[in-house]
Amino acid sequence: MNSKIEYSEINTFSEFNECIELQRKIFGLSDIDIIPVAILNIIARKNPFMGLLVGIFKNTELKREMIGFSISLTSGINNSIYAIATGVLPEYQNKMYGYGVILKVRELAIENNVNTIYTLYDPLESNLGRLYMNRFGFVGTKFIENAYQLDDEVTLVDEIPNDKILVEWDPVSETTINKINGDFKHLRLNEALEKYPVVDNIKSIKDSSVLVKIPENFKDIKIKNPSLAKNYRNKVRPIFRRYINDYNFKLTNSFTGKINKQRYTYYLLEK
Repeated sequence: MNSKIEYSEINTFSEFNECIELQRKIFGLSDIDIIPVAILNIIARKNPFMGLLVGIFKNTELKREMIGFSISLTSGINNSIYAIATGVLPEYQNKMYGYGVILKVRELAIENNVNTIYTLYDPLESNLGRLYMNRFGFVGTKFIENAYQLDDEVTLVDEIPNDKILVEWDPVSETTINKINGDFKHLRLNEALEKYPVVDNIKSIKDSSVLVKIPENFKDIKIKNPSLAKNYRNKVRPIFRRYINDYNFKLTNSFTGKINKQRYTYYLLEK
């Protein structure tokens, strides 16, 4: 059966309810942690502008099914919004639907005169780093330790610090436009390693651009080897803290490739 993917604003109560179910399925949230229908209804309002609520819909001849969403709140500061949740059902992940919904959020943000989009993400989630920095031109500006904890998080997650990086995005900047259009030269990993020094501790701060290595498939590592995941977290935590927070470096790019048959991602931090 043929199907078509559509990205559009969520604005009916039946769609709000679908978004409730997706929060459970995608993030495993308990009722207390789910953004409820009443709040979703407020976010969808446009007079005044309260935020953006965008759905990813799979349309077939028989039904229209929501398979993902993005929720952003207006911050009330300098025409900016804060993306608080973006997700796609597991069976539809890694199919560029996350990319598509971010493009739709950008389109709607421009229509509503938004000039900055903020969100948080786990810097050890390399796939998100590649999406945000390489495809859109997001810039990481602040490292936040133990950003938040949901009520239903299990002991396994509690043992691994829940660190995030705050990223900012100008939807109409030259960098954004160039990255969306593919009008830029992206270095291969070996080229980046030749050009920039790699830091694995907090001692060296003389360089204006440095690389930081992170693992691939961090989600899987957390499940299969929690102690290794915690070691990765504890190793990069002081580096991000020192470079981003203390010395005002920004996370601007990422490079991925294999070293000794093991795949890694390196972030570029620039002064």
